[in-house]
Amino acid sequence: MPVTKPLKLVKTANEVRTFGADFANKGEVADNSETLASGEAIAITPTTSPALTVASVARSGTKVTGKFSAGKDGTTYNVTFQVVTSGSHTLEIEALIAVGNRRIGA
Repeated sequence: MPVTKPLKLVKTANEVRTFGADFANKGEVADNSETLASGEAIAITPTTSPALTVASVARSGTKVTGKFSAGKDGTTYNVTFQVVTSGSHTLEIEALIAVGNRRIGA
């Protein structure tokens, strides 16, 4: 299975943004044998002050979303979107959320 790069997302410390991950291309879901069933969660590292926070974690179809707010300016956070499938497989998608006014890699 090929290695994929994490999603790269950007927000300012004052913004409240909804970001999500689509599990449609994960093997267990892509072959239509399993659906996203439960256990949707979003983990964030590192812990900073002020912290990047997530609320309203939701699952819809093949997507998991969360509403992200705050965060420390100049910090890039590792975010893991996680869900359990109807076949009891735990799937994860990694993302990076940079807090600040510049683009990642700029």
